[in-house]
Amino acid sequence: MQNQRHPEYFACGQLHAALWTLRRLALPRQTPPDPEQYVEKHQASELLKDNTTAVFDHLCQAKARGNTRADAAVTVFRELADLLPANGRLPDNTMSPAQESAFADGYRTRCADHEERFGDALK
Repeated sequence: MQNQRHPEYFACGQLHAALWTLRRLALPRQTPPDPEQYVEKHQASELLKDNTTAVFDHLCQAKARGNTRADAAVTVFRELADLLPANGRLPDNTMSPAQESAFADGYRTRCADHEERFGDALK
């Protein structure tokens, strides 16, 4: 369920999870962060930075690995635009505890969805 008080942070959490899914499809033995780590002061834009700059490389690497990884990577890549916050901007302020909670909720929700749909390819 989307966090209604901070939908842009929920969306950023989902985007972060999708970017981590692409990374895991591309690179073996990647361990995504635990959602509970988002109880510290962070900026959503900073959390997304490393994986957003590598998204094209991760997509290409996953496609090169073939089979279910390639199919899953294409699906996740196509989801990215829909996961952007509605205003089209990544928040760059330090998150409040409520915003961190919304981010973690979005991250947890999308991670669970991807594990369910792509679990075998993520191993």
